[in-house]
Amino acid sequence: MRIIISSTNLVKFCKSLGLKVGDKIKQNLDIPSWIEKNEEFKIACIRGLMDTDGCLFNERHKIKNKIYSYSRLSLVSVSPQLRRSVFMILKNFGFSPFYSRKYTLSTRVCNSR
Repeated sequence: MRIIISSTNLVKFCKSLGLKVGDKIKQNLDIPSWIEKNEEFKIACIRGLMDTDGCLFNERHKIKNKIYSYSRLSLVSVSPQLRRSVFMILKNFGFSPFYSRKYTLSTRVCNSR
């Protein structure tokens, strides 16, 4: 099923929330300041970004006959500003985010062996 909503009022509402119209990369896509000021909104925003542009996977590798296994969150975005903002939010929530590829931000979720 596909639902398409087209309305100038919807666009105006989204703009009132701080969302931008047009090319998001050229406009330095970022998390709106009203979200960054509220802990619950930050959690919901990260959850939404993970739903659309992220994944959770189990990483497993062997070093000197010892197997390491852990869950990792990974988010892909071409927007450097968005990646920086997500990096800071994750860091403030106690994660240890890092850039694993050109457009990819990752963090371990939990450690296990």
